[in-house]
Amino acid sequence: MTHHGSYLTKNSSRSTRAIDLCSLYNWYVSLKPLSRALTVKNVFFRLMDSLMFPRELQYAVINAIDISSSDGQHSLVNCSYANRALSVICQQRIFEYVEISYVAFDAEDIGVILHDDERTTGHKFLNLLAGSPHIGPYVRNLTMRTLPHRGRPKSAKYSTESSNTPFFSLYAIMPQLHNLKGFITSPADLYPWHSFEGRTKNFSLVSSHV
Repeated sequence: MTHHGSYLTKNSSRSTRAIDLCSLYNWYVSLKPLSRALTVKNVFFRLMDSLMFPRELQYAVINAIDISSSDGQHSLVNCSYANRALSVICQQRIFEYVEISYVAFDAEDIGVILHDDERTTGHKFLNLLAGSPHIGPYVRNLTMRTLPHRGRPKSAKYSTESSNTPFFSLYAIMPQLHNLKGFITSPADLYPWHSFEGRTKNFSLVSSHV
């Protein structure tokens, strides 16, 4: 098989398929990250659609993709369209680490309040879960990033999109993340956890014991 790989014929034996696929995978992991992304998009997209492609190699290839790069993310999205099995594997990889954002406002009388606005992604992720609830269990690590506010938000203390109300998006997101292993606030030194208003702190305490 050449460096670019030749697609296996229907007459190839199963043992030959396994050997060729292993060689192809070894060649793949030796590539530079950008080349890997292009390879996944142009070659593995077709190979993985075959039922003869071993599931363990599918996982190995998907796990080798650099999810932190835009090329890697695009490759995973492309691969997810190949078939149902690959869609699950790719989505598990894509949503393993999720970051959502909120605007933080320091209301001196009750503490730091979080709220959604046009810049934040908390409410957007909740909408995604509403349409695709199967994604929730794929999330293993959740990062909550706080953004600086732009002046005092309108009626922030009474908004249904604020953390001091029971309708805040974070409170609806967390119960759907059944396999969550880690929850991080970032930047941690901007607003220490003890500075948040009471409902947020109580929610965090209850969630940590569930």
